[in-house]
Order: sequence, then C-alpha cells, then structure tokens
Amino acid sequence: MSERLLDKLYIGIDLKEESAMLSYFHPGMERPATVSFVAGSSEYSLPLVVAKRHGIGQWVYGKDAERLAEAGQGTKAENLFRQALNKNRITVEGREYPAEDLFLLFIKKILSIPNKLDRERKLERLVFAVQTVTEECVRLLDRVRRELELSEEQFEVVDYKECFCFYHCNQEEKLQNHQAGLFGGSSEKIVYYSLEKEKRTKPCVVTIKEQKLGILTDDKDAGFLAMAQQAFDKQLVSTVYFVGSAFDGGWMQESLKYICRGRRAFLGKNLYSLGACFVAFQKKETEQEYVYLGDSEFKMNISLKVKKKQELEFYSLVTAGENWYLKEHSCEVILDGTDTVELWLQHPYGREAKIESLELADLPDRPERTTRLRITVHLLGDTKAEIEIADLGFGELFPSSGKVWKYTMEF
Repeated sequence: MSERLLDKLYIGIDLKEESAMLSYFHPGMERPATVSFVAGSSEYSLPLVVAKRHGIGQWVYGKDAERLAEAGQGTKAENLFRQALNKNRITVEGREYPAEDLFLLFIKKILSIPNKLDRERKLERLVFAVQTVTEECVRLLDRVRRELELSEEQFEVVDYKECFCFYHCNQEEKLQNHQAGLFGGSSEKIVYYSLEKEKRTKPCVVTIKEQKLGILTDDKDAGFLAMAQQAFDKQLVSTVYFVGSAFDGGWMQESLKYICRGRRAFLGKNLYSLGACFVAFQKKETEQEYVYLGDSEFKMNISLKVKKKQELEFYSLVTAGENWYLKEHSCEVILDGTDTVELWLQHPYGREAKIESLELADLPDRPERTTRLRITVHLLGDTKAEIEIADLGFGELFPSSGKVWKYTMEF
C-alpha cells in the first residue's frame, strides 16, 4: 500500500442535538475505530459543549468544559448543534458569540483527536451523520467544510439510514442472508429501520423503510415486545441492531428472547459514526458494490452521449445515490450538427434508458463544431432537477450569444 494512501484520514461524526461521536479510519487499519473519551472504556458520547476559562482566552470542550463550569472556573455554552441551526447568539463572559462560531470551534477541536492518538495524517474526507438531513443542516455543515478548506468531494452529510446501510453491508457475509433491522431510540421514542437489498441489479440497490413505533410504556419489556412483533410481521429478518440510550438498563428480557429467536442481535451506541466513516472511505477509494437510495439521495442516472477521440461513450452528469442537497454538476461540450441536447435517463433498478431531447430555440447559426455549451444540472429534490444550458460561443471567431436555456425535469 502506498505511503500517500496511508497518510490519508477519513472521519465520520454522529451529530445529535446535545452530543457527538467520532469514528476514524486510515488505510493502515483493518476497520474504523471510535474515539473513547474515557480511557479504557466505551464512553463514546461527547457533550456538545465548549467553555471559556475565566479571564483568559482558553477554550475547552466536551466533559472538560462541563468540569470547568462546574468548578466555577469558566463559562460554558451547550447544545451547540441545535443552537447553531437556530442561528442563536450565546453570551459568554459578557460577550456575544454566534452559536455557529462556537459550534465550529467544537468541531475543529474534536477533529484533532485522531492525530493525537497516532501520527499526523491529512483529513481526506469528512462525513457528518444526522437523524434527518435538512437544507438548514447542510448549509451549516457546509460552512464547516469551507472553514476546513475541504472540497465538496471531501465532504458529505448523510442520514442515519445511510449509515446503517454502510455499516451493515460491511459486516461478515453470514449476516447478509435476509433483511436486517435496526431499533433506534435516544429517549423512549422508538424507530425501526428495515433494510432490503435488490440483488438483481448491479450495483446492488439498498433501500430502508422507516417505522415510528411509538413511546415505551411503564412496562418497557412488554411494550417493546409488542413493537418488535409489529416490526417483524411477515418479514424475514436475520440480523438486528439496537442503537441508542433507550435500550440502557438491562430491561430487555422477554422482548430480547423473542428478537433473538432465529436472529443475530447486536447492541451498541456508535453504529452511526462507524457507518459515516465507511461512507467517507468507500465512496472515495473503492468501487461501490451497492448504492443506497434514501430520502436525501437522487433517484436517477443522468448521462450524455458524447464522442471522445472518435469513440462514442456515455458521460455521467449525475449518478443515482448522490446526496442532492446543494449539489450541481456541470460540463462543457461542443455541438456537432444539431440544435438539441439529448439526456439519457436511467433508473438504477432498470436497464432501459429514456432519452430526453432538449431543444435550443434560437441557437445562433454557426458552422458545425463551433458552438460550445456549458450544461449544468441543479438538483432540486430526490426526483427533480433543473437543466441549465448556456451558449459559450467559440472563442473570438464566434462570441457567446449570452443565451441560456432552462428545463425542469421531474421523474
């Protein structure tokens, strides 16, 4: 393995309103690891808190920040992710700070941890995991990307379902026989994710259905048993995961017996940060054997048929499975004897492609191969895109007309 690849660091961060977990990977490791904030323990959760020491400009984070504030030696700011999303301002020692700035400070501090555990490596890709991807969330985290001077290709925001997909698909083969399920709950509200693979496609398409199962009753064991029976109804599930603090306390007795009847079960807290770490590495460095299609992922392949070195080939503008938030894709082409642009649309489940012909009305009349176009695809949703085509002309001989054609497509 090359030294260049070994020097790369891939990080996944699970962001909750009040806490964060960080997993990391470099190609010298067999599998991603999660940072423990208490030596020798599985204490992975770090409070989303920073504190400023009284009278000086020193900032600390996490449990150190809580201890500093409890000792009366500093002023803390907490719940930074939620406050940053809400664009709040936080007063620390009489000075107001945008919550975004303090959230960014927290992220920068925790990103330095993996290199303190080992030798210095360059951050190659950073993936944030959140319960639900929203435009506000992506805009906030995109500011983190810009502050860290990462390119768009080095950064991604994914939801918990995609983390579940990447985590499960990287487990041993004997766990992949049938459906996989995940029960999640950080409070008494329980959600169930059901993962299915369409193995007849290449790459394999993975989908995850979500069920909100409700709130645990006083008799947690009996209530959860009923929820599990509802989730597994008429489903062939072979692997089950439990993620979140809702399952702490050893109260699962009869419910666990039922769930483990013919199924493998795993309990943990850091599945989402590990899954995000798999996303960070595998989407960059490996050929994808599967593609996840969720709420945040675009549902169509969009290609152009182009001639390159006298050979016809397809140029991919958008690949199904890409996160559509704040994304655009563009390329430049030269027209060859036509006043239309043909886009090839293909659903990842199918083999047939639909051709969409976009007419360039009032295109200036020029000799063949003297019209250069910029084609930009703006993703507006998981099944919606705007196609923008701009006439760039052809150097000084044929200046640009300034014309722009726009088409909106919904699949």
